[in-house]
Amino acid sequence: GTECILCGCCASECNKLTAREDDFLEPYVFTKANRFVLDSRDDAPMAHIQPAFDNGLWKCVHCMNCISRCPKHLKPAQDISNLRKEATKAGLTNSKGVRHAVAFKDDLYKTGRLKEVSMSLKSDGVVDSAKQAFYALRL
Repeated sequence: GTECILCGCCASECNKLTAREDDFLEPYVFTKANRFVLDSRDDAPMAHIQPAFDNGLWKCVHCMNCISRCPKHLKPAQDISNLRKEATKAGLTNSKGVRHAVAFKDDLYKTGRLKEVSMSLKSDGVVDSAKQAFYALRL
């Protein structure tokens, strides 16, 4: 992460930013935050994890375009994965993305299969899942 030249190639190719940019930071920002989190000289990793968590850390769709487009061959998607891991270890678990990941993992460990019907209930809760039922019925 130290070689990032802030060229923005990762941001220009990011599918999440293309879809909606007001709730997600550019991938290079997460790369920079991860660099500080991993630096043993930095004794306050939460100063970097919390802002990442608050600004869309769990909204990355892992399209990997940021990795394939980086002229310095950096891996922002991997940095985002590491920040997610560190955020979860630090107790930052109150997010739809975290609930979705936990539900996904639990289904696979328990049954070896993903139960898509219950996935929305576990990720979104009953009220938000009911709101989305209308869209599912239209399909």
